[in-house]
Amino acid sequence: MLAVDWSRHFRHTPSYTNVLSLQNGTNVTLMQRERPQLLFNETTGEPALLFTGVAPPGASFYGYTYTHAQWIRQEQRD
Repeated sequence: MLAVDWSRHFRHTPSYTNVLSLQNGTNVTLMQRERPQLLFNETTGEPALLFTGVAPPGASFYGYTYTHAQWIRQEQRD
């Protein structure tokens, strides 16, 4: 297992917010975004994907929710 000193990566801004920037250039403001989990790249050991539980706009407290996956600083794929 690769040991990484993540303290140098922390900043004064949050790691993620409740606003998603979509590939078509639009933004979606979520009602809620929580339970972050990371998937690490096997080769580099760096974070590759951020998974979060999200509630879309207009969702009620116990309403429709889903899991969102977001690439983290990965090169463009074919």
